[in-house]
Amino acid sequence: TGAATLARDKDSASYFMSRMGYSVAEGKAFALSSTNKHERDRTIGRAYRYATRLGLPIITKPNSGSRGRRVVLAYTKHEFYDAMEGIFAYDNVALVQRKAIGEDHRIVVLDGTVITACERRPLSVTGDGQSTIEALLRQKQRIFDQIDQPSRINPRNSSITRVLQRRKMSLESVPQEGERVALMDTANLMSGGEAIDVTASLHPGIAQTAINLTRDMGLYLSSVDMIVDGNISEQNPFVILEINSAPGLDHFLNTRATKAKSVEDMYFDVMMSFFGRSRPNNL
Repeated sequence: TGAATLARDKDSASYFMSRMGYSVAEGKAFALSSTNKHERDRTIGRAYRYATRLGLPIITKPNSGSRGRRVVLAYTKHEFYDAMEGIFAYDNVALVQRKAIGEDHRIVVLDGTVITACERRPLSVTGDGQSTIEALLRQKQRIFDQIDQPSRINPRNSSITRVLQRRKMSLESVPQEGERVALMDTANLMSGGEAIDVTASLHPGIAQTAINLTRDMGLYLSSVDMIVDGNISEQNPFVILEINSAPGLDHFLNTRATKAKSVEDMYFDVMMSFFGRSRPNNL
């Protein structure tokens, strides 16, 4: 549908959300007019000048795409240029956005109702005082494999390397017992990030905003990604990052409060809702 197509164009969706009065992440799109290297360099240069006006660190992301692919929080000019080169190898439009203050959340709306909400946290490990960060990452991957979680952790991921260098650490560093070390800047669930179920504590005002936005964007099913500055159980300030018309629910399998059966229930409700039917009493 036209609404779903609009949602996939993050820049256009942000423009319309802003026009409708929603608080969205401040940013700008930069498009390549050709594949010429000189043109690409000029475009990245203009984007960097804009980024410095907003202030580093800055978020860069493809205008299309999903699951957090190629989303980078760039702290330096070198990181920014690398991130933009990566985006333009995938998409001819890149978004440059001011980093919002707060915690990353996703709210899934179906037919005027919030069916689930989660806080998304970046990949991290907790030290035991003996194991290296690399060993802790491999332990975490084994746990993912045991519960059939699709996340795949690559210890040599460039994002992990950047974060460790910034912390003056390496894969051979040994965190203290109980020390939590975040290893990515963004909450990419497919790369080992964590989703914590906050559905029960979601503030009614924030829930209603997600419901209204889904309706106003002409969508029946959506996920609304937002940064909330404070506890999501209170009516704290928030900034909407994007809206997705085809949210995946697989990542809820690894939430602390959500069981596999309830994820199956959510998929069932989505399917039945699209067919205009309610759940049979015996299921």
